[in-house]
Amino acid sequence: MLESLRGVEPLPESILLRDYSDINVRDGSLLIEQKDLEDIARFVKGDAFDRNDLATLDPKPTLAVVSGLYELFSSNQMVGDSLAG
Repeated sequence: MLESLRGVEPLPESILLRDYSDINVRDGSLLIEQKDLEDIARFVKGDAFDRNDLATLDPKPTLAVVSGLYELFSSNQMVGDSLAG
C-alpha cells in the first residue's frame, strides 16, 4: 500500500494500517519511517474480525483494503462482521 503513494499529490490526510501480527506491525512501522510518512501513516495491531473495534476507528475510514485474509476463513459470519464494522 505504501509503495502506491509514490508520486501521488496530494497525499491522503491519514493512513491506518492494521495487522494481527506483532512482527508485521513492527516491520510496517519501520517502512512508514523509511518512507518518511510518519505525519500521515501509522501501523497498529488490530483484529479484522472484531466488529466493535472496527466500528470505533477514528477517523472513520473512507477506503478499506483487505488482501489475502477473507478467503482463509469459511465463516461468512466472521467476514460479515468484519465488513459491517
